[in-house]
Amino acid sequence: MVPVPDYADPRPVKAQITDDLRQQVASGAYAPGDRLPPLRDLAAGYGVAVETVRAALDELRREGVVQSRSTRGTYVLRTPSSGTPPSEYGIVMGRIDDLAEEVRRLRAEVAELRQAREA
Repeated sequence: MVPVPDYADPRPVKAQITDDLRQQVASGAYAPGDRLPPLRDLAAGYGVAVETVRAALDELRREGVVQSRSTRGTYVLRTPSSGTPPSEYGIVMGRIDDLAEEVRRLRAEVAELRQAREA
């Protein structure tokens, strides 16, 4: 088995990680209901930045394969080979989680700007 990322592969690293995680779910290494390892652990395992793994998980979330819950982790919703389209609920909840994460990030930026202005 070729390790991921394979720098001889012309595909972006994000796509390789997305495919690897998709294959792991399809093979049963992670079953529906299972929690995936934390982002930092996945990033360390692949030897890439956390943002690269986050982008790979975003793709799987759009496909309805996984769902991220703020402060709870990322969980497998369904196997990619099941052919079942993601439920409307899963899609909406995934989007809400994405927006909540963006709000948290923006709040942190605003807090930093306020501290800098007060200093």
